[in-house]
Amino acid sequence: MNRMTICKVLVFLTIMMTFAVPAITAQETDTTTNNGKKFGISVALQTEQLDITFPIWPGSSIVIIPSISVVSVNDVATDFGFGLGLRYNLNTTEAVPYIGIRFVALNLLPKNGDAMTDLVFGLFAGGEYFFSDHFSLSVEAQLNYAKSDEFSFRFNNPDGTNVNTATVALATFYF
Repeated sequence: MNRMTICKVLVFLTIMMTFAVPAITAQETDTTTNNGKKFGISVALQTEQLDITFPIWPGSSIVIIPSISVVSVNDVATDFGFGLGLRYNLNTTEAVPYIGIRFVALNLLPKNGDAMTDLVFGLFAGGEYFFSDHFSLSVEAQLNYAKSDEFSFRFNNPDGTNVNTATVALATFYF
């Protein structure tokens, strides 16, 4: 399967999960840690991470996390990122430790030249603390494996692989 097909499948799955999971779980009577709030929007509290995530809680233990990012440089290129994460909550108190996996496709579309797609697979562990029904803060440690496109210099390793660690702090508002 080529990179473009993988990206299209990931975009399709992200869209389907974003709309299907809340509809399927709308009648669930379980009150989760976030007091029944099933959908949120998260932003990184640092400048290195450019994606916006949308945590969806189909139950108290599983969180599905589609993500998107867009960076546009006028008359040069546009960079799109589409991701999907799956998180397992280790408990359901106001402080929720968790573990998870993530897949992200990063697509660079230059105005002149061929498109490039880099793929990132990651494991993460962290915790989310709920200050109220609608607001939480999270910290996360990540281990990422990246496979670069043969012409991509995103990770300074065209057609190569990279392994790195990362951290992120997130603020989430739940609707």
